[in-house]
Amino acid sequence: MTAEAQKGNAFAMHDLGKMLLSGVGCDENAEEAHEWFRKALDGLKTALTKEQNQPAQTPKEQAKNQTKDRLFTVSYRQNVFFRLWS
Repeated sequence: MTAEAQKGNAFAMHDLGKMLLSGVGCDENAEEAHEWFRKALDGLKTALTKEQNQPAQTPKEQAKNQTKDRLFTVSYRQNVFFRLWS
């Protein structure tokens, strides 16, 4: 968990903060937990800012992405069906 948090994974940072706050698997440390919560929040803010600053997609790009999503969904459903059937 600590390794992922140190790599910058905001979700791991949050989970590590929860562990430190409650003392699960480590000594309770509210100050260090607060620091990890702050880092997680900063990481999520940065990710959201980057996402919002992406250029708008053209209708053609939107259609292409929707087609990819549909193909993945169909492929996934067929794979699950095949596994259930066999």
